[in-house]
Amino acid sequence: ALEEKLRQVNDEKKALEEKLRQAKEVASASAAKVAAQTVENRRVEDEKKALEEQLRQAKEAANASEAKVAAQTVEALRFEDEKKALVEELRQAKEALTASEASVSAQEVRRFQDEFLLALEEELRQAK
Repeated sequence: ALEEKLRQVNDEKKALEEKLRQAKEVASASAAKVAAQTVENRRVEDEKKALEEQLRQAKEAANASEAKVAAQTVEALRFEDEKKALVEELRQAKEALTASEASVSAQEVRRFQDEFLLALEEELRQAK
């Protein structure tokens, strides 16, 4: 009976050792799984940071592009204002030229009339 009891205790010991071995395996597998998950989390975090940097750079480029478009718009408006001013100067110059031509024509007409009147007066004097 004592030998039977000793055998049972040994069997229980072996069963407990087996359970301990299995528990260690599970713990080791869990630790490996946690380590793998940690590595994966770091990889995901690095990828997230890289994407955030790309987004920041894209926003910077978009802002620079918007600023460039705004500057070009301002330049186009300034050019348009200059064009309008030049068109107005040209219109005024044409008006002045037309007035000047009309003045010259009127002077020519008066000079012709004066010459014609002088010639008539001379003919009248000679005819008397």
